[in-house]
Amino acid sequence: MLIFCDTEFTDFLSPKLISIGLVTEDGREFYAEVSDYNKKASLDYVRQNIEPLLDNSKFGMKESELNARLGSWLEELGGEKHEHQICVDYHTDWDLLKYSVDNIPKNIHHEPFMLFLGLNINTALRIGLVKSVNPAWFYFTVRKEFFQGFNEYFLEHNKIQ
Repeated sequence: MLIFCDTEFTDFLSPKLISIGLVTEDGREFYAEVSDYNKKASLDYVRQNIEPLLDNSKFGMKESELNARLGSWLEELGGEKHEHQICVDYHTDWDLLKYSVDNIPKNIHHEPFMLFLGLNINTALRIGLVKSVNPAWFYFTVRKEFFQGFNEYFLEHNKIQ
């Protein structure tokens, strides 16, 4: 089974998780926001366009709690070894998910399925291939029908249209 994942994070050079959402093909969902991340580390774009959409009173939790809940949710999906595969549009989503879960459960494939292939911008920035990035260029845009299991909040939060 495929599990679609999207994250919001502070910046491209040293990304720290702000929020994470996952939905399975059969409609099971996980969404959480990190309440104790360093807001000063966020890009201006993130402060202006992402942070106003967050609802920490409803979804916020400390990073340690988010990590535990996410790991439990993935395990509770059940299944055989590597039965489920995480789908991301940007490799940093996978990196942040892996960092959030001490050990990826055995039911989750050890590599993500990339929805869109391309150069990892973090690598391009680090090696000097590009000097700067317009975050809007990396905006998560896919057809709404592709993610039928997303609830309305998750759609609005990520501006998927």
